[in-house]
Amino acid sequence: IMERGGYYFLHDQCTLVNRRTWERIGRPSFGTPDQGPKSVALPKRCAQDVHDDYTPLWLDPTGKETERDAAFGYGWHGISESLKAGIQVVNWNDAARRWKHYCYAYYGNPGEWQRALGDVLAATHTSDSGLRQTTDFLKQAARSAMPDNRISLLGNNDAIDIPAVRFKRGLDCLFAPAQGFSANQVLEAVGFHDETKVVFYDGNKAALAFRRHMIDTWDGENFAAFIIDARRAIAAAHPNAAFALPEGLAEADRAERPIYRGLGLSFESKESWLRHWRNFRKLRHEFVNLDPLRQPTAVAECIQSHAAAFTIAAIDNCFDSLDGLMLFDWTRRKFAHDVLVQSLKSNSQVYLVVGTPPRRRIRG
Repeated sequence: IMERGGYYFLHDQCTLVNRRTWERIGRPSFGTPDQGPKSVALPKRCAQDVHDDYTPLWLDPTGKETERDAAFGYGWHGISESLKAGIQVVNWNDAARRWKHYCYAYYGNPGEWQRALGDVLAATHTSDSGLRQTTDFLKQAARSAMPDNRISLLGNNDAIDIPAVRFKRGLDCLFAPAQGFSANQVLEAVGFHDETKVVFYDGNKAALAFRRHMIDTWDGENFAAFIIDARRAIAAAHPNAAFALPEGLAEADRAERPIYRGLGLSFESKESWLRHWRNFRKLRHEFVNLDPLRQPTAVAECIQSHAAAFTIAAIDNCFDSLDGLMLFDWTRRKFAHDVLVQSLKSNSQVYLVVGTPPRRRIRG
């Protein structure tokens, strides 16, 4: 909340709106900058400030209105209408402010900022220290959200929504993430045959090594014991690899239940899973070190090399992941997704994409 001589307004950064309250009071407009006389709510201003002397901690309603002939900044109308409805307007508290990183883009060249934030990894060197600090921050945040050495045991099963489609002969080629069990869920739902080819992809070489080790050595039972063995085997070639166990689980022997619970959504019984796994291990498996979001050209080349008549690409949420949202804007993420889809269309008779397409915003 800002007080700069005119009426109170909101600094152009991050604003949290209680949507139900906003709807209840008639969905008032936010308020764009303006100048001139207006009738607005008269607040009671907190004597304390977030910093300096123009950022009150809160504004309380007084039930009174006043005429102001002044400058009105971003959000002035939302503030006034909230106060008129008896709703307090509060600034971000210290706990929330510790997590914010503000981009002072208007101090620099807006076009340069837009280009850099559209594809942070491709951003060129800049003399704008604010932009450089922001791109560095986003790169670090993306690494924290998705470490290069992390191996997820479950993958992202929430993104698997397989339509009711099944071909008599079965699937000819499947592109699937190396982490998790998307490949098995898709193949069980759609069907496969002895010549079906499975192409596992991942930008993390340790994850590919883990998947290869799983197919080569695991019999489909006692997953906990397999993880203990796999950790030793993967550590020899990838000493920095870290296994991401399901949330709240610290030991491999406690990962058994969620693994089989997740598979239970696709397999009627343990016997049906074991039968599937035995047949799955006999298939032709390829392991490709690439990231569909970061390497669309490589994805197109991979699909051209491996796609067959009936092909499915399981993408989970790789085009809408948290680290992807930090590094690429929607246009860049949609471009990478479109490259994959067009490649499937050009190299298959029938194709299907299973997973989450790139969204313009985070939902949930």
